[in-house]
Order: sequence, then C-alpha cells, then structure tokens
Amino acid sequence: QFHMALAQWDAAIADAPAANIAAAAREMISLLVEMGAAEKASGIVAKHFSDWVMVNLDELSLDDEAKSRAQPLRHTARQELAPSSQALLSGTTEANSDIAGLVQALGSPFMNERVEAAGRIGHILSMERNPPIALVMELGAIPPLAESLQHDDQQALQFEAAWALTNIASGPTDAVETLVRHGVLPMFARLLSSPNKEVQDQAVWGLGNFAGESPHIRDQVLECGALAPLLGLFSETATLSMLRNATWALSNFVRGKPAP
Repeated sequence: QFHMALAQWDAAIADAPAANIAAAAREMISLLVEMGAAEKASGIVAKHFSDWVMVNLDELSLDDEAKSRAQPLRHTARQELAPSSQALLSGTTEANSDIAGLVQALGSPFMNERVEAAGRIGHILSMERNPPIALVMELGAIPPLAESLQHDDQQALQFEAAWALTNIASGPTDAVETLVRHGVLPMFARLLSSPNKEVQDQAVWGLGNFAGESPHIRDQVLECGALAPLLGLFSETATLSMLRNATWALSNFVRGKPAP
C-alpha cells in the first residue's frame, strides 16, 4: 500500500507545473491521511516531497537567496542590526551590562518593555559573526524568553521571543540542548498553529534549526507532533517565504541517520 501511495504521488506531480508547490503539498498530505499518518510512512513521504522540491528548485522561480536558504541544515534569522543594538557591541564591559539590562527587562510588568527587550536581544543574536549566544544564556535569558512563548494574547512578544530563541538554536550544540531542557520544543510546535503568520513563520525557522542539530533532537521535534502542523502550512494562501522556509524545515525533519 505504501509503495502504491508513492507511485500515486509521482503520478500526481508528473504533469503539474513545478511552481505549483502548494498543490503538490496538498497531494502529499492527502496521502498521509489515506495511510493513517503512520509515523514511519509520514517521514518517508515527507522526505520524498522534500527531495522533489530540492530537485526542482531551479524551476520554482525562487531568487538566489531563497535557493541558498533552502539548503543549510541550520541558519540564523538574520536582519541588519539596529543602531542601538550595534552600540551594545562596541565595548565588552558595557555590552555585558547592557545585555544584562535587556534580560532583566524581559521580566518587566510593562508589556512594551518586554517586547522591546526581546526584539533587541534578537537583533544582537542575529550578528553574522560571533553572536554573543553564550553571554545571553549566562545572563539568564532563556527562561523568560521561553515563558514569553506562552502568551497567546501577546503575539508581538511571541514573535520577538521566538526570533531570539531561533537564533540561539542556530548556535553550538550545548545551546540547543539547553533550550530543549527548558522545554521549548513543544512550545515552538504549538506556535505552528498560531493565527499570526509571522509567529508561524518564526516557529518554522526555530524547529528547522532544532531538527538540523542532530538526529536525536530531530526525533524529539517529531515526538512533539510538529510534522502534521508543518505540513498543514503548505496551502494555497501560503506566501512564497513561508513555503520555502517550511520546505527547508521539512528537509531537516527527515534528514540524518538513522532515518526517522
């Protein structure tokens, strides 16, 4: 039955325009449903779809940046540093003090201060070279950032906190494992179903980074139930940015040995 399903999948996409990635995704999801969404079969079909996307990248009308971002195991959500964030990095002692102030502000009773602090930490961690991930962790940023993900009524805070945590998850193994110990995986998986598209997109980036760390953590991502809501993001209304980020994350969900 499984091999018949794969044959049906190949037939379904054979004559479809490569650019119609959303239609191909819906076909994949329907196959998963027909097969009862068994975990092993889901992983194999997901990899089949991901491989198809990678093979057809040149035909998907993506720009060079989008193609390059579809390939790496993990990456940082990079944006140009704001002047205020650049100033934090001008001197080590002063920078440490200022970052500590931002971490403290994550616990402020005023929501606008918490959002701004999380956003500035995210900017600092988006440095291309030597982001101060270890310093931010040592100063105790992870618990309040993780707690911020649970505020469904404060989606701006969720987005900024998820961005900062995503950048930490692009760091060394010990940083990723620390995040896992703080229970952020199920939080990120839950954000895939957020009504806010930016929060969803950031959750995709974060989970892609986690899954790309190692097969062990990839399996924990899958155990959190992240695969089904990720597949659900492939829809007619999905933006090109969402499609390419979700495809990259999906490739990490099914990458590595032993296979999921």
